[in-house]
Amino acid sequence: MPTLASREGQACGALDDVLLNGLSQDRLRRLFSHAAGRSRGLQNLPLNWSLGLQPGAALFELDQWLSALDAPSRLRTDGIDPRPILIPVLDMLANGLAMAERACSEAERRHEATSADLAAACEAINAEFGPDAMWPCAGPCLRPEA
Repeated sequence: MPTLASREGQACGALDDVLLNGLSQDRLRRLFSHAAGRSRGLQNLPLNWSLGLQPGAALFELDQWLSALDAPSRLRTDGIDPRPILIPVLDMLANGLAMAERACSEAERRHEATSADLAAACEAINAEFGPDAMWPCAGPCLRPEA
């Protein structure tokens, strides 16, 4: 099945679109329609989060979004204010690829630390039990070439 055929694939595609092309009302509506209630940051986002936003409003910068969200929050009669949920997410998305690069660098750093720990553990096992001690358990995919 192609990746974009799944709901998760569509959500990834929507996130990719925002990160690569920036904030826009259409892109964020698409992303939030896939991620609301499913991702940690948007877990409690109400389905009608965009109530009061002008559909044709040009919202391409974070400041424009903040202003656009202020007016409807005062006019909403349901007492729901989506701004505490939306603003941190919008702030993160507005930083786009820079934020993604920082996240990737952190993940890479953690992976390197884990790899170094694993290598040290393997060396300790080899030193104590001999070089072939752990390979019967590891299976043929991890067994070194003879």
